[in-house]
Order: sequence, then C-alpha cells, then structure tokens
Amino acid sequence: MQESIQNPKRVAQLKESVLIIGEYKKDSKGIENTIRDRNLVIRKDLNVLEEEIAILTKRVKLSIKKDQDRIGTEVAQLNKSIQTVISFISIIILIILVLLSIIIPKIRISSIHKFQ
Repeated sequence: MQESIQNPKRVAQLKESVLIIGEYKKDSKGIENTIRDRNLVIRKDLNVLEEEIAILTKRVKLSIKKDQDRIGTEVAQLNKSIQTVISFISIIILIILVLLSIIIPKIRISSIHKFQ
C-alpha cells in the first residue's frame, strides 16, 4: 500500500498511523493481561475469601441464636420467679395491714378507756 502512495506527506501520515495502531495493539494486550490477572486474583483469592466469610457469618449467626435461646429461657424463668416473690410479698403486706387495722383501733380504744 505504501508503494502506491506517491505523496510524501501521505506516506508520513501512513507510517504514523501504522505506529499508532501498533502502540494501540500493544497497549490493548497490556489491558487484556491486566484484566486476566485481575480475574485470576478474583477466582483464586476473593472467591475463596467469600466462602470463608459466608461460613464465619453462619457460625456467628448460629452462636447468637443459641445465646438468645439460652437467655430467653433464663429471662422467662426469672420473670416467673419475680412474679412469685412479688405475689408472696404482697400477701404478707396485706396480712400485716389487716392485722394493723385490727390492732390499732383496739389499742386506741383501750388507751381511751384508761384515760376515763
């Protein structure tokens, strides 16, 4: 093709175009190699890490669930114990108040009789 072009300016432009195309091809190969290297790293390293992270995440979730189940049972038992204690204390206070409501008027009446 270069032999058919007679104009020196056009010959120079053709040579420059051929050089630019060569650099483009070389740089394109470099980009392709970089992409291949990146994909290899993703396949070899990151995909393995993804699986490990998934396993660790599952373990953490199971551990948290187990702890929540254990704590939930303990809290339910404590609530029942607290209700029982509060009921017992309420009954004792009620008995004391009933006794006081009976005893205090008797004491006042007897002290009034003493002063008469």
